[in-house]
Amino acid sequence: MSERVEWVSDERRLAELAPAWDELAGAGDPFMTHAWLSNWRDAFAPAGSARVCLVWRGRQLVGGLPLVQTPEGLRAMVNEQTPSFRPLGLDAAAMTALIGAGLTASGGVMALPMLPRDHPLVAHRQPAWRSLCSPHTTSPIIDCDGTFADWRELTRPRWRTPIERLARKMRREHDAQVRLVEAPEDLATTVEAFLALEAAGWKGREGTAIASSPATASFYRGVAEAFAARGELRSSSITLDGQLVAFAFCLLHDHRLWQLKIAFDEGHRGLAPGLVLHVEAVQRCYELGLRAYELLGDRSDWKDKFATSQREYVTWTGYARGLRPTGLYVARQAARAARRARRATTGWRTRRY
Repeated sequence: MSERVEWVSDERRLAELAPAWDELAGAGDPFMTHAWLSNWRDAFAPAGSARVCLVWRGRQLVGGLPLVQTPEGLRAMVNEQTPSFRPLGLDAAAMTALIGAGLTASGGVMALPMLPRDHPLVAHRQPAWRSLCSPHTTSPIIDCDGTFADWRELTRPRWRTPIERLARKMRREHDAQVRLVEAPEDLATTVEAFLALEAAGWKGREGTAIASSPATASFYRGVAEAFAARGELRSSSITLDGQLVAFAFCLLHDHRLWQLKIAFDEGHRGLAPGLVLHVEAVQRCYELGLRAYELLGDRSDWKDKFATSQREYVTWTGYARGLRPTGLYVARQAARAARRARRATTGWRTRRY
C-alpha cells in the first residue's frame, strides 16, 4: 500500500489526531507526544504557523514531522526548551516519504536539531537527498543498572562534596521535609513555588529563568498541567523550616525520569541542597525500578558528578537534489573538512564516562 502525504495546520484537526500521533510516537522520550508539542506550539509558534507533515498508509498514521513556518522557511518545532526532537516514521518507507515531503516544502534544505544520534534517520540513505550531521549537544544520563550501592561506589569519587554528611547536617539542624519523585498534590501551588525559587537565583538575575519570559512560563505551566493529566508529572523537593530550598521538575515516561529543570536556594548553598536532592532522588529511582534518570540539557560539572553514560544529539540537515541544495551541501562539506583538520592538530576529543 502506497503512502499518502498530508499537511495539517488547523489546531482542531491536530487535536483530533492526538491518539494516533501518540501511538506513533510510542516509547522513548516524552518530547514528541501531542501533549508536549501542542504546548510548545501554543507558547512559541506564531498563530497559524504550525505545519505538520503526516504520512498515511490507508487509515494508519505512519509518519509525522512537526514544523513551523518562519520568514526564512520551514524549521523544526524546536527551541532552547526542547531536550530532544525526532521525526516519527513507522518504517523506512514512511521515513522516506516524510523527509521527502519535508525537503520539498522547505525548498530543498531542511535542518532538524536535537536529533538523537542513534535515530534511524542518521543512517537512512536515499538517492533523493544527501544529509550531514553536526554535533549539537551531549546530555548526561544516570543508568539505574545494578543497585544504588553500585552507583554510589562508582560515582562517589567524583562528588568532591560531602553530600551525605551535609544531608545528615540538614536533617539535624532543620525541620527538613524531603519529597522524592512524587506527583504534586497541589499542582498550581507547586509549579508557582518552583518558578519563584528558580527566579530568585542567578537565572533570575541574568534573565534566563522560566519566569523571565511570559511565553516560557506559559509553556511550563501548560506542560505541568498536561503531563499531570497523563499521570506523568513528577517533582522532587527539599523544604527546610517551611522554606523551599531545592526543586527538580521532571516527567516520568517509559520507565525513565526526565529532568526538565532544577533550582535551589543560593542562601543555603553551604548545605548543597541541590546535590543532596539529586543523590536521594537517584536512590528513589532505584527503589521504583526505573531504567534511568535522564539529566537532559548540556553537560555540566554537577551532572558529571553523577552520570554513568550520555546521549549525543546532532543537527541533521537534508539536501534535496538540485542546484541550490547541492551547492550548499558542497560548501558545508568543505567547512566540515576544515574543522576536522583543525581538531586533528589541537587534539580535540569528547570525554566519555
